[in-house]
Amino acid sequence: MYVEEGVLFHEQNGKKFRIVQGEYVFADLKFPHKYYFEPGTLSKIYWSHLNGGVVEEAAKRANALCPLPFQARSSQMRKRLIECFSFVQEGEPEEFSLSQMLYGIMLTVLQDCREAQYKKGNPGEWEEFDQKAEEAIQRHIYRSADLESLAAFVNMSKYHFCRLYHSRFGVSPVKRLMQEKVRTAQLHLLYTNDKVESIGEQLAFSSVSYFSKVFKAQTGLSPAKYRELMRHTQER
Repeated sequence: MYVEEGVLFHEQNGKKFRIVQGEYVFADLKFPHKYYFEPGTLSKIYWSHLNGGVVEEAAKRANALCPLPFQARSSQMRKRLIECFSFVQEGEPEEFSLSQMLYGIMLTVLQDCREAQYKKGNPGEWEEFDQKAEEAIQRHIYRSADLESLAAFVNMSKYHFCRLYHSRFGVSPVKRLMQEKVRTAQLHLLYTNDKVESIGEQLAFSSVSYFSKVFKAQTGLSPAKYRELMRHTQER
């Protein structure tokens, strides 16, 4: 059960879980349980009952990592559930495609269980990861970089690095790098007389058109318009 809005309570095995917006709980419903919303609040959840041999096997593996019920925060789970519901609502679902989606949900649970176990056993390593990830971003502001080069800097596979980074900061590492590049570009535009083309080159954008596209997507203005507007504001 994934909480889209409000607060959900789940009670099972003598424990009470409070699941808030952006979190989900994964539980074995063969055992006694109850769940309810926080009184006086408007709540919305996405939920699915999963069964079958593959699901049972995955649930056993999840339980071995983190005793069920398991609670986690995951935007990936929300995405998978919505995709599954949308697919079913389109009509008679094709069995193989639906099975793939349900298996994807279970993979997300297992991945979240592994990360939770890693956090529990290595609390200090998260601080090290945060520092190394931030260093990777800062060192690539003036360099051409993609996910693979950022991951190589922290000595991880690009998939693992992207997933850990997103779970820690709520945004992909490449998007964060682009945000930092644009923030730095704003300083160049405001405090130097460098041409827009030159600023784009310094920040290692492949072309001035791509630089302008990324800049406008984040600020709502072209680089030239941003410079004009901000300098006019300063002169007042």
